[in-house]
Amino acid sequence: METLSSALQGLLQSETANYAIDLSTRGKVLEVLRRMSSNIRNFDVASPKELEPFMETSLSTMTAMMISANSVPKNGNKAPPRDMLFAADMTYDTDIGDDLDLVVPTGTTDVLTNSVLQNSGRKFANHVTEMLEILQGISAEIQAKLVKGEFVSAKTDSGASMLITKIGEEMLVNGLTIKSPEEQRAKTIFPKRFCPSKQFDEYSICRTEIGITVVHWPCITHYYSATANYLSYKSSIMQAEVSLEQKVVEVSGQKNPIIFEIPRTPETLPEPRRANVTANMNSNINLVYHYFNISMPMGAYTFEITPSKPNARMILLIGHNMFPTPTNYLRAQNVSELPLVNGSRVFFVNSAQNGNRTGKFVAGVGVLKPGATLSNVTQGDLDKTFRDDYDFRIFVSACYFFNQSTTLWVGDGLEVNDAEYFLTKCATPHLTGFGTGFLPTPNDVDFDFLIANMGFLDNSTLYVVLILFLFLYIIMMLWSHFKDKKDLERLGVIPFPDNKPEDKYIYEITTFTGPDSEAPCESNIFMILSGEYGESEVRSLPKPTLNLYRRYDRYGFVMTTAAPLGPIHYLRVFHDNYGRPPYDSWQLERVVIRDLQERRIYTFETNAWLSYSHESGKVDQTFVCAENNEEGNSFSNEMYNRTNRGANQDHMWMSMFLRPIGSRFSRKGRVTVSTLFLYLSMAVNAMWYQTKKESGIDAYLYIGPIPLTVDLALTGLLVLLVVYPVTLPFVMIFKRARPRKFKRCRALDAIEKQKKKQLKDSGLDEVLAEAKSKIPIDETKLVKRTKDTPVIKCLPWWTRLIAWILALLLIALSAFFVWSYGIMWGNIKTIKWFSSFFSSFLISLVVTQWLKVIFGAVFLSIFSKVRMVTEDIDCDEDLPHLKPDEEWKHSEELDPQNVRSVHRVKGVDISEAEVALLRTKLKKNREMKSVLRGVIVYCGFLVILLIIANDRADYNAFLMRQNLYNTFMDPLHPELAASKMASKDDFWRWMYEVVLKQIRCSRFYNGKPPLQLKGFLNDQNNRIMGYAILMQNRNQRFACNVVQPMDDIISDCSGTRGLDIEDQTDFCAEWTIKNGSMRETCFVEEFHYRTASQLQTLPEIGTLGIYGGGGYVFRLKGHIDDVTKNLKRIQAMHWIDRRTRKVSLSFSVYNANVNLFATCLISVEFVEGGGVVVRSRFEPVKLLNLGSSFYDKFLILCEILFVLATVFFTLKEIWEIKKRRWEYFSSYWSWTELSLLFFSYMEVFMYFYKALLIQEVMRVFNETQGNAYVRTDSAVLVDQYYVWTMGVIMFASILKLIKLLQFNKRMDVLALTIRRCWDDLSYFLIAFTVIFFAFCALFYFMFLTQLQDFSYITGSVVQCFSMLLGKFEFQSMQQANEFSPILFFVFSLLNSMILVNIMLTIILQAFTEIKLELQKRSNRYDILDFIWFIAKKTARLQPNPVNQILPSNDFKNPRAAEYEEDGQLPDKVDQLMVYINDTYFDGKLNTKDSMAMKRAFAIHRKAVFGPTKRRIFSSED
Repeated sequence: METLSSALQGLLQSETANYAIDLSTRGKVLEVLRRMSSNIRNFDVASPKELEPFMETSLSTMTAMMISANSVPKNGNKAPPRDMLFAADMTYDTDIGDDLDLVVPTGTTDVLTNSVLQNSGRKFANHVTEMLEILQGISAEIQAKLVKGEFVSAKTDSGASMLITKIGEEMLVNGLTIKSPEEQRAKTIFPKRFCPSKQFDEYSICRTEIGITVVHWPCITHYYSATANYLSYKSSIMQAEVSLEQKVVEVSGQKNPIIFEIPRTPETLPEPRRANVTANMNSNINLVYHYFNISMPMGAYTFEITPSKPNARMILLIGHNMFPTPTNYLRAQNVSELPLVNGSRVFFVNSAQNGNRTGKFVAGVGVLKPGATLSNVTQGDLDKTFRDDYDFRIFVSACYFFNQSTTLWVGDGLEVNDAEYFLTKCATPHLTGFGTGFLPTPNDVDFDFLIANMGFLDNSTLYVVLILFLFLYIIMMLWSHFKDKKDLERLGVIPFPDNKPEDKYIYEITTFTGPDSEAPCESNIFMILSGEYGESEVRSLPKPTLNLYRRYDRYGFVMTTAAPLGPIHYLRVFHDNYGRPPYDSWQLERVVIRDLQERRIYTFETNAWLSYSHESGKVDQTFVCAENNEEGNSFSNEMYNRTNRGANQDHMWMSMFLRPIGSRFSRKGRVTVSTLFLYLSMAVNAMWYQTKKESGIDAYLYIGPIPLTVDLALTGLLVLLVVYPVTLPFVMIFKRARPRKFKRCRALDAIEKQKKKQLKDSGLDEVLAEAKSKIPIDETKLVKRTKDTPVIKCLPWWTRLIAWILALLLIALSAFFVWSYGIMWGNIKTIKWFSSFFSSFLISLVVTQWLKVIFGAVFLSIFSKVRMVTEDIDCDEDLPHLKPDEEWKHSEELDPQNVRSVHRVKGVDISEAEVALLRTKLKKNREMKSVLRGVIVYCGFLVILLIIANDRADYNAFLMRQNLYNTFMDPLHPELAASKMASKDDFWRWMYEVVLKQIRCSRFYNGKPPLQLKGFLNDQNNRIMGYAILMQNRNQRFACNVVQPMDDIISDCSGTRGLDIEDQTDFCAEWTIKNGSMRETCFVEEFHYRTASQLQTLPEIGTLGIYGGGGYVFRLKGHIDDVTKNLKRIQAMHWIDRRTRKVSLSFSVYNANVNLFATCLISVEFVEGGGVVVRSRFEPVKLLNLGSSFYDKFLILCEILFVLATVFFTLKEIWEIKKRRWEYFSSYWSWTELSLLFFSYMEVFMYFYKALLIQEVMRVFNETQGNAYVRTDSAVLVDQYYVWTMGVIMFASILKLIKLLQFNKRMDVLALTIRRCWDDLSYFLIAFTVIFFAFCALFYFMFLTQLQDFSYITGSVVQCFSMLLGKFEFQSMQQANEFSPILFFVFSLLNSMILVNIMLTIILQAFTEIKLELQKRSNRYDILDFIWFIAKKTARLQPNPVNQILPSNDFKNPRAAEYEEDGQLPDKVDQLMVYINDTYFDGKLNTKDSMAMKRAFAIHRKAVFGPTKRRIFSSED
């Protein structure tokens, strides 16, 4: 034994020698130790002291084994050479393990080395367990030889020591301290009144003899634990055991903790560092900063500081995840008040005070000014003259114990009481092996590094963004300058071609063309104005050109008349339909007429189509002035007008391109304000992200390189709320600031130019024509005036200059702040910042600007009485006082009894046969074009739907599901099939023989290990995501009562099953009640309940009942041998017993070959009456779009088009509801449309919700390399509903084609047939249902217990339908009941032969009648002929027809005019009111004042009829 110990001691002299021992040698050494220790009881010794050499030798051997074994994994990827020779024959573990960052090596040698190291770690973990058991046996045998008060001890040259003693519990009344050898400095301190015997007997009097064993290891015992990195590599391990009658007492739950003083190796601590205060003092806050990290839970930290000069005013500030300042810190302390240890001031924060905080900590050191105190310190209280250097040292400490159940080093319940240079004091309420860890990470932080770190390569993202936006701003400014010049050219006013040079009264007419694609007009347009004093002739507008009458545009014209027309009441507009279709019509949105002499404005809100094929089908319409037209002043019209103007004028981004040419707010100004918005958004986002911790980027959707997440979108929305109020004043200034100089009215220039040309053409010379063309000005009125009075008060011209300067300064300042913040960030944080800014831009573009336009229009339409028809350009023109003609002063009102010319001119009469025929033809052609376009667009929508749906339908999904089912449910050996299970014993056999062999990849057929297939199933294609789990749902105790009289025989029962009686209690092993016990058997995880949120599971609907998402879990994790061993362990602990109701095996896999995930669930339900029911669910689903191929990008485009189409169809249906009102809901096609929209929005919602779930799954997957436990149940469930909803949408969408094709009479045959026979068919269905359900009930009760298909009522109904279709098992029915042949015959005769044929007869009769009726009906549209016509016209085989109808300027027959509907009512009402005034009121009634007329009528009514006859004038009459 001594020879073996001496040989192993040589390993401690060199780390290279450790590789000379292979696994086989270690096993042989362990076998020698086992044999020697087993003979200790046979040693005949006079005193236990004689066993100390044996203790020393054994301890020395074990220490050498541990240190040598620990050095192998410490050195990384090097394995013992002898083990490498047999690497291929070792068990190759395909388990992922606990390393979440595991990366499988690619080279064969690296893979084999990794396999050897894993096998070494697993086997040596078993070796350590065996060595500790051997040591425990040695301790028990020696304690048996000791007498009360006697002890033995041993120490080794390697630093290990052991003490064994036997004492009485009365010796622990005042506590007990057990010291290790002096050079080891280790202590174990038992508290006062420590009484281990109370762990067995709570009434113990604490005088029992107990044995105490204390072992000090100079190395980590369980180094191969997954959390061994928490401990310092050279950490000492303290181990203490208390035994009673040679049985180890599980000491736990001590109120007074046991203290372990664990020594640490001084050379592992950092040396004190000198802080150069002058160089490292922060320029803004007079502090010197140092940072350190606590990466381990339950950590404590120590800050040692040694000032070079004593200073009573030195302070220490601590911050967590922030830089401490005098007003914001976590902890603060005067350095002079800290305890002095070895010449240094020590600031210690234990684990309880730290509160289990981890992450970045920052310490700040400074000096207070004289008179300042730490309790109310401010930044101004810090001394700027602080220049005294100091030494400092920071180290982190923690205490951990080894949990035998989880095989992990954990810190639960432990505290670091103190941490010094040489040792750490750990307080614990229980006994086991303890160790300490520390992490020294000091560093200095210098904030003056902006200049040193402003290189382009280090901040490429930042510089590219700033330069890109600057470049775009310059390009947009150049473009805006060009477009502003073009807008000025388009501001000219065009005179009417039929203006006469002698006419002096001037009207400016402005027309606004609508936004429709067919709004432009190429026909010849005519106009008539009718006022109170006169009417114009039929006036011709200028001929249409490329720049006239275009969509979205406004045009100014000037018209002259011989005399004033007075207040304008009517406007008649018509054209000759001469343009080429579809530009033979005109969408006229508004007409504004200005009387330049009187400076009055008349607005006509037309909103009409002058077209034969649109809406009313008229090209000749008369409009009433908005001031006299209540319909024109309605809320809907006002809302439409303001919204349309707001989209062009107030939308920040669209107005740059659709800016009204009459606005002061130029395109250059709009581009500058938009750029200011962008730069301010970047700056505010930068300020926001300066306070956020840097982390990885997880996003489901990428627009180019830019990730979009919900968090970034919310941040962008908040930033928008901050930035928008800043940009609003600039918008208001650019809109309201007047120009420095007014220009002369453009209409006067245009008419003077026209008159001059007309006079020259008549023969006058240049000078005379120039003189006579001048508009006469009233020289007596020298006060300047503008053409229009502004509705909103304008601002001085110089405010625009100030706004330009401030905007450019703010842009530059924002860019500077972005640059300053950006160079302090890493690339990830910079990209996240830009993503949030991009989210702000998208939200502004798509959402907020439109909301601003809509809500602004609603508010102004309701509360504002000001009509926004005056444009900025009209308020910026100088209009002098025009000299009136003397004749104009004597203008008289038109006789209201005469029909006005505006109504009498024939124009275009739609009642003429030729016009009516053309109108019908054009309207039908337009309808056919609309139908054809609708069919084509809808077919395109169907194609998009099919592409999206086809992406969810993958044949590989079926093959993958079939493979998984055959692997786990139907293996090659029939006796192992899951369907053959009948008891829990069969379940355990299935787990061992099927699951454990298929859940891991085994060796190939040639015996080679499956290298590089870690984490794969045995099919070598599907990679498991994390690991599989077994979850049990069980009933509570006392869930049922045994009925009498059987309760005398059977004491209790386990009940049925249900969510309300599921057990959620934590148990000890074998389902024993815990009752607060701290025994090791009560820490078995498989008997602890886990909630659904912890497991990421959902409730399950099984065959026999519904089960909750939580349960008791066994993880199939670790080496396959360990999993098998643990599975047998819980089987021996009766993990499945009679209260178990369901055990499910669940896991998720991913197949990279076909890009499919799959959730796998195999549920075994234990029947209360005995036996099991097996149910499986394998659901492959595609959750990820790779995004790399053209198809993936095209698919994303189709999904976007689907959303846009859904919005489009929604608006279309809203318009239909508005137009048809309640009649809309009477059609079943309308309900089909609404259902389709509902499911479409459900589809969009589930798409984004699924994206969020997938984003969370992929976040865990990416962070852990796919090695963590990941459940995709929620994402798969939502995707399943997504696919089902898509199926419903496809069904309804395809059926909708019938509606679109109803222009053909044969497409209605199905609906007409069902409608015709519905009455007869409904009565038949009632009778059929009654008879059929009677047979279903009969078969249900006859075969209830014999046939599974009839064991429940719904199954019986399904089976009866199958019998109708000829699918049945007659032999089984005959064996189940002898009357079944007779019943089956009656059922077949009555249902299959009689009732079904009656139904067919009813339907065929109705179909025959409908067919005959359709033969006499013609198609609504001849679409094929129309398509052929369009094709010939497109191919230039047929000329484009011109359907011109020349308007007539003749007057209509007055008698016929009385019955015209064309605008006659207002004129007739005027004539009626004049007649009533003259007849009943002697001409005294003011017909212009409506309120005065009401009062006069009321007085006259009382005088004539009296109060009793008031109802004659009621609204009902």
